[in-house]
Amino acid sequence: MKRNQPSTRGKRRPGRTDRDGDVSMDRPQNTNRIGKASSRGGPSRTRPTVNTNALQRELLKSDAPKSQPAPVTNAQFRITGFKGSKASVNEDGGVGSLVAFLEKKLTFNMQKSAKSRGATQPPVKIKRYTTENPDSILVTVTSTEAPYLKRLDNWVFAGKPLKIEEEKEREQPAKETTSNELTDVFVRVLERRYSAEQKLLDLSNIGSDPDLVKLGIFNMASTTSKFFPALMKTLDNQFKTATEKKNAIESVLLQSNQLSDLKTISSLAVTLPDLKNLDLSTNNISTLADLEPLKRKLRKIDHLILSSNPVEQTANWHEEVTKWFPTMRFLNGVQVREAPKAGRDGIPVRPPVFADDSNVAAPFIANFFAGFDGDRANLVNMYYDNTSQFSLQVNTHALREPNSEMPTKNEWDAYIKRSRNLKAITHRHARTARLYRGPDAVREAFSTIPPTKHASDPARWLVEVLPVPCVPDPSGQYPQGVGGLQIIIHGEYEEMNVATGQAVKKRSFDRTFTLGPGGQTGVRVINDMLTIRAYGGFAAFTPEINPQDLVNQLCQATGMTPAYSELCLAESNWDPPTAMAKFEQARATLPPEAFVVG
Repeated sequence: MKRNQPSTRGKRRPGRTDRDGDVSMDRPQNTNRIGKASSRGGPSRTRPTVNTNALQRELLKSDAPKSQPAPVTNAQFRITGFKGSKASVNEDGGVGSLVAFLEKKLTFNMQKSAKSRGATQPPVKIKRYTTENPDSILVTVTSTEAPYLKRLDNWVFAGKPLKIEEEKEREQPAKETTSNELTDVFVRVLERRYSAEQKLLDLSNIGSDPDLVKLGIFNMASTTSKFFPALMKTLDNQFKTATEKKNAIESVLLQSNQLSDLKTISSLAVTLPDLKNLDLSTNNISTLADLEPLKRKLRKIDHLILSSNPVEQTANWHEEVTKWFPTMRFLNGVQVREAPKAGRDGIPVRPPVFADDSNVAAPFIANFFAGFDGDRANLVNMYYDNTSQFSLQVNTHALREPNSEMPTKNEWDAYIKRSRNLKAITHRHARTARLYRGPDAVREAFSTIPPTKHASDPARWLVEVLPVPCVPDPSGQYPQGVGGLQIIIHGEYEEMNVATGQAVKKRSFDRTFTLGPGGQTGVRVINDMLTIRAYGGFAAFTPEINPQDLVNQLCQATGMTPAYSELCLAESNWDPPTAMAKFEQARATLPPEAFVVG
């Protein structure tokens, strides 16, 4: 729609358009400003007369009450249509590029409009957005920005037209409840999500809690913003003293809550100032500014988890966050400071499960990684058949171990073309092409991975073995399936230069195997998933072991008294297998008082 300029000499001038084809909103310049000479006959020498009617109107205006500007509120829009765009091949599915595109267009149009009014407009920054699925995000903007965002409906982004629809706030209010009823609901939620054994409060994905959904707490922005402070007040009222509260809760999980900043949960630092561990993973925290509400609070925090947040893409973010929390030793599972004392308190790390009664996993692991480092072609012949699958994923945003070498240019080139990151790759053909099935395809994929040498120190590995009740039977005798194993391995390796025999790069990896019967050795790989990431150390692999738990376990296994069991463990450097071996050797010579009577 074009806006006509004021009439000049009886003729109508068409509105001007800018480079984007928008009608220019610039006002016509006043050619008769104060101090400007008349264009006819030179400067005017006639004394101006006072327009008393106009003066009276202006005086009446000044006495009238001034209208207040409309309050700035928020508006939410659902944006779709970017799936399959040129930007969708990015690791985040193109969401980051889309948000930058919207910010650029909003800034341009709003600055143009402000200029026409003789005003200024700062650059627009979209601070809140939520990814719903690969083709839909929810964007929150101010009511001032909303009309300009609506104008971008059907604009082309990276080759795809966008669909922009305003998401109306749900009108139904939260169910009316009394203060006591609401408190009772909050108490039930807290009790259900609290683990006394782990001293842990699990508030992850709190928006899906059935009791809160039934109340309609999250139906309106006004009640949503008040929820967390009210929950923290309810939590505080459950304890008589601060010491009791400190001893009861050491860890809080807040992952998967769509948090775009920490303002709504800032009351956490007031209610739980002695908190040791906080998990904020899988949220929408995108900048360091979004983290500032907790900056230099939580003075006793020991382990902070921020993985799967956009802020990880900010340069040197982990260095800045480490400065904010002087007591923090672990960030995203990576040690960033030396421990002040032996052992560590934190989100419990349990010993790995190694359920391998048939003694299949241990020989497989030893043979597999020796073969992967030495002869991959023969390795494939031993363990992979026509139904075996292999996939490779590169995690380029994983946190690096502080003392590891700095990243280098193109350091992921050998892996990235084979990487099957399902967050970034959404096309079915690309996903299928990067899932390698059968010996020939697996052998070819293995050949593109640089030569490796896996760590020989057992402390640098974390291995878990779990039984799988039903895997395909290659013989066809058992259509319902047979028993198999799942092996989950976290470890590290060095990329090797074959010509010199020297290591050129150290990396961490995660590998998950599903094994079943078959193959040349009686064991075949059904599925093999490999994730490669920057070297992150192995400090998080060491499980937390309470010495008293070891004493109790040895007591139960041997029948010895706690005193003798502790002595045996101390002499064995607190290694249970060594302690059991010592017990077996000394059993015949132990006095009667070494055993529990009865």
